[in-house]
Amino acid sequence: MNHDSIDPAVLDRVMQLFARARSVLFITGAGISADSGLPTYRGIGGLYEDATTAEGLAIEEALSGDMLRKQPKIY
Repeated sequence: MNHDSIDPAVLDRVMQLFARARSVLFITGAGISADSGLPTYRGIGGLYEDATTAEGLAIEEALSGDMLRKQPKIY
């Protein structure tokens, strides 16, 4: 994106919203967190490595589409 094309009024409005916000959530892809040194969910040393649910299921299985259809409470 060419930063010269960004409307300064829009940036001012965004800054006002951020200044008034109690919290802000940014949702990004794994590449952003990995490049920043944060652990990914599925990578080596990630948040899901060797993790299981209370039912003993692997996180990937518990969060799968099949689980959502078959046992949505676990999903």
